[in-house]
Amino acid sequence: VRSADVHSRGRARENVSKRSRWCLCARRDHPRLALTRHRSGRWASQNSVCRTVDRRRRPPPPAAMGFPLTFFQFCGDMAHVASFSFLLYRLHKSKSAAGISLKTMELYFVVFCARYIDVLPFVSRHHNYHSWFLEVYLPLMKFAYIGVSGAVVYLLRFREPFKTTYDTERDNFPHWMFLAAPCAVLGLVWNYGWSSTSWSAMFVEMLWAFSQFLEAVAIFPQSVLMKREKQVETITSNYVFCLGLYRVLYVLNWIYKLATREHYRDWISWTAGTIQIGLFTDFFYFYFKSRRAGYGGVILPA
Repeated sequence: VRSADVHSRGRARENVSKRSRWCLCARRDHPRLALTRHRSGRWASQNSVCRTVDRRRRPPPPAAMGFPLTFFQFCGDMAHVASFSFLLYRLHKSKSAAGISLKTMELYFVVFCARYIDVLPFVSRHHNYHSWFLEVYLPLMKFAYIGVSGAVVYLLRFREPFKTTYDTERDNFPHWMFLAAPCAVLGLVWNYGWSSTSWSAMFVEMLWAFSQFLEAVAIFPQSVLMKREKQVETITSNYVFCLGLYRVLYVLNWIYKLATREHYRDWISWTAGTIQIGLFTDFFYFYFKSRRAGYGGVILPA
């Protein structure tokens, strides 16, 4: 009886050793799920939300997932690029900063610097892109967002004729006090870094959460400026519309991933995205109303 018991325990130990443990890692900055095999069954990254699953339930490898970006995410990125393209074209064509909120652009510059701090070589983060396309696409987009927003801030603050044509009297919303500071406190309290084992990983997670909350309200100074002017010209209205369209497409992307990926959860992004969509709702209404009436720009109520 004793030998049979030892034999059964040996077979159980053998079955456990044969079972491969995988880590199903749903990364926020990665558009696809990444499968990473680990000897201990645990994932060492501080920037991932992981669950251990059995080999029999694992999804197909990343190489079999086709195009590395979802349709909604790629279209959202293109809408974001289009918004900045409209803004640069507007500044180049009119040689004037009238109707453009410097406060909003400063907030967006802070958003991109905080979110994409991983482009710095000394910031250690895991990037399992599993695609040469993402290895080029994601860093390129990050540098573009930081560069364009920083360039617009520089033009409106220091270069003529944009410096003198910028409307400082109407664009006077205290954005650092009422927008940036509360978002910084919220990002410090609510983030995904509390379970991290290193302070650097926790700091990166705090910056990411802060950028999500700040992006949700970054359009507010631009909205205040437009309502004070009551009329928004065509190119400026297209710039703001594309910013809102980018967020709408990303919300659809989250819904798609929630429906197709079993372990996908991101409450910070969902909350911030819902707030941002709410701030764009009234502009969307008057944008389509003006287009339907045949007016090129947008007429806002007093």
